[in-house]
Amino acid sequence: CSLTAYPLSHAGADKSSAFLYQCDDNAVLYLGDTGPDAVEGAGQLAGLWKTAAPLIKSGRLKGVFIEASYPSDRADNALFGHLTPAWLMRELDTLAALTDSENPASALRGLKVIITHIKPSLNKQENTLLKIKSELEALNTQGVTLIFPQQGEPFYL
Repeated sequence: CSLTAYPLSHAGADKSSAFLYQCDDNAVLYLGDTGPDAVEGAGQLAGLWKTAAPLIKSGRLKGVFIEASYPSDRADNALFGHLTPAWLMRELDTLAALTDSENPASALRGLKVIITHIKPSLNKQENTLLKIKSELEALNTQGVTLIFPQQGEPFYL
């Protein structure tokens, strides 16, 4: 088995990491805090997606843990190295194109995407989890299986 770390961008000069765990014919990808490549300008996610794409194509990648910290209406200059549902789905579009350039619309179908690091709202009237969940479900043109883990409740890859 192996664990490989990959650099991620987290608000400019700050760094974060992704970890790819591989054992036998199975792999899981866990991303820490990361901003979208278009905002961060570093291309860290593009490099990671190039590594993940063949694992998806071969059926070895069992799941991707990735954040969606803020709702999509958050301004890009206030992301501070995090993703919104809209940015997450754009990044998955990039991953899909790398996975199967001829059929990107179905390249990620069924891939388990576990949503992490949802930040609470400062507005007590807004339920950030429900808003982000609703946005992700509406934007899920890739057909990925979205999982929103709850403390104490198991889920399976």
